[in-house]
Amino acid sequence: MKKILIRSVCIATVLAIARTIYFSFHPEWSAPLWVPFLSALIGAFMAAFVVLFVIDLIEKRKAKK
Repeated sequence: MKKILIRSVCIATVLAIARTIYFSFHPEWSAPLWVPFLSALIGAFMAAFVVLFVIDLIEKRKAKK
């Protein structure tokens, strides 16, 4: 479970950096660059939480059987 969390944090950070670099090359982007970085981090952390929650539910069901 910890490995999945660590991997999801690493993936979230890489995606946030990539999204920030992508938006840095668009002159029509008027917001500061921390906005896409923060939104990508939040989205990836929410996805990781859902994945971990589902995995935990599956493990609990297997333990009941």
